[in-house]
Amino acid sequence: MMPLAMLGGGMIPLFVMPAWLQTASNFSPVKWGIYALEGAIWRGLGPGELLTAWGILLAVGVVGFALGVKSLSRQDA
Repeated sequence: MMPLAMLGGGMIPLFVMPAWLQTASNFSPVKWGIYALEGAIWRGLGPGELLTAWGILLAVGVVGFALGVKSLSRQDA
């Protein structure tokens, strides 16, 4: 989680990062979590504007859950 937090803006704000690092931050779920929280609380973004962030977070959650179920089901067999 530490690299994802550093890359996603959890430790350094994204606007301070160089352009190439801001582009790379799109692969961090931490960025999308921060964006969804900031958008809903401070920026006044509506549900339509937050759909991308919610979708990415939902996809990460579903993939993580599926990998966990697969991993744990192997241990039972």
